[in-house]
Amino acid sequence: SGHVSSKLSETCTYQFGVGVQLAKFTLSKLVVITPYYLLVNQTNIDLHVLEEKGEDVIIPKGDLIPFWPLTDTNRILLRIENENSVLFNYKTSDSIVLKLKTEPTALCVEVQETGSTNVITISSYFEGCTPVRIINLFPNLTLMFRQDVNRESLPWYSVKSGETIMYTWDDPTANRSLKWGLKGTKVSKSLDITKDGQGSFNIDVEPGGTMSFMPSLGPSRFGGTGHFPSLTSPSSSNEMWLSVESKERLSESLVSVEDRGRRIPHTHNKPTTRGHWKSFIDELQRVVVFTNEEGVIDRIKAADGVAKNMIEISLSIRSIGLSLVDNNRKREVAYIGVTQSGVIWQVARRRGHWKTLNNTVIALLEEAYLKNQKDLRHKDLCVNLETMKMFTPLKGALRRTRYEGVELRAGVSKKDFSVQAKIGYVQIDNQLPFSVYPQMLYPLPPPPTVASTLEPKPFVEASVIIRRTDQPNVNHFKYVHVLVQK
Repeated sequence: SGHVSSKLSETCTYQFGVGVQLAKFTLSKLVVITPYYLLVNQTNIDLHVLEEKGEDVIIPKGDLIPFWPLTDTNRILLRIENENSVLFNYKTSDSIVLKLKTEPTALCVEVQETGSTNVITISSYFEGCTPVRIINLFPNLTLMFRQDVNRESLPWYSVKSGETIMYTWDDPTANRSLKWGLKGTKVSKSLDITKDGQGSFNIDVEPGGTMSFMPSLGPSRFGGTGHFPSLTSPSSSNEMWLSVESKERLSESLVSVEDRGRRIPHTHNKPTTRGHWKSFIDELQRVVVFTNEEGVIDRIKAADGVAKNMIEISLSIRSIGLSLVDNNRKREVAYIGVTQSGVIWQVARRRGHWKTLNNTVIALLEEAYLKNQKDLRHKDLCVNLETMKMFTPLKGALRRTRYEGVELRAGVSKKDFSVQAKIGYVQIDNQLPFSVYPQMLYPLPPPPTVASTLEPKPFVEASVIIRRTDQPNVNHFKYVHVLVQK
């Protein structure tokens, strides 16, 4: 698959997508040629698409049309009833929310780029599609933020105490990070919303008699309505682009059932000196919470953490071999073997985890174990092999084990799906006679200068945690880790 260009004149170039695929009933191959750029209108209104320096194209509602750019710029915009949206890049895969002053107040744009096509899908706004949701739980402070771009024309937005705001980029083609601060304080920081994070900061606030709620996070965590009011002027705090009707207090939707109606007063004679923030993903949306209560951050972490598995499946294979044979010549070509590791020693740590000791300690423990010694004392190493306990340098239970050849574990919880895989020692032998490389792949011990400080590891370790979402065909990868050891 790929795409080709056909230049008709100095200013006009047409691009086509080319895909090659097998026919359904024969071994013939089909070469499919389509326009490279496609515009899809999934809204209930007609839309106009304009290039930065070109003519406009009308997309009827519910229709799909080809798009032939006439300029080399990478940016286009949408027009609805003489109102233009901001420019956005249509040549790279992206998900954008464009805000408008008239109905509809927002449109979602999804750009999907593949080798043979570039599809630009425009759909109506739905709850949770905005890039970030900001929540201010400070009892008496107003949060100020804007897109972190060195351009004074971009507006500042304010979020009063106990309120929330849905925000999308004022300039989707610029740097996508936020600059925020607290009104009346010297706090001013930048925030990268592309990843989870949290932090604390010092603030100076005059003593005041305000009140706050302690939120209770359930399965849906944060409440909110599907209403999406129009955006007017960002200069006034009473005219904000909010997702909550009539600017209802966010605390009312966060307060727990048992705490509803009961407010927790703040101390009048002690100013707030510490603030906290937490950034996490809720369904498809990034949520950033600002608060002076450390307990709020702890409860968010508990709700956003990995839940206990309801179903867990484990598969362990000590060793496995695979022989590749040439049937025509009736001879073996290669042999692939996956075997377990040598003996390793591990010490128990917190939460049921086991830490593998380094090669030097393993050698000392194994030698003492084979000699049936009850105790082992060597420098700072103190171990009782009769009770299988280590006292120094680490304290905990000991166990003697091995890495299996293949180990697979899958777990399913209410909101997560996790997979862990380990592959032990892998060796591929070339079985052809007089081969230049008899062993094509085999485990190589580390150099002696660093071997004593390293710990044995499997050849491949992989862990993946996928968070479930309500949206079909959307996977949120909470954690991905792959380690390959030579």
